[in-house]
Amino acid sequence: MPTLDNPVETSISMFMWTDAIERGAEMTALRDGVRGKDKLDIPIKMVWNYAGNCLINQHSEINRTHDILQDDKSAR
Repeated sequence: MPTLDNPVETSISMFMWTDAIERGAEMTALRDGVRGKDKLDIPIKMVWNYAGNCLINQHSEINRTHDILQDDKSAR
């Protein structure tokens, strides 16, 4: 199967995905470590985690992370 190039060059630390859902448009390169741009344009709307363990058990605030994952209003 051929691999495709990802046209998105902006990235954040995996540990910051919860912040990127809640306040993505406020996140900047200087303050939050956004790479590839000066700031994120929009909040994250979807997380694809395939056979990983970084959604809940690798985050410091498990209850906050749980609440973010349960709230589907952010995905609209």
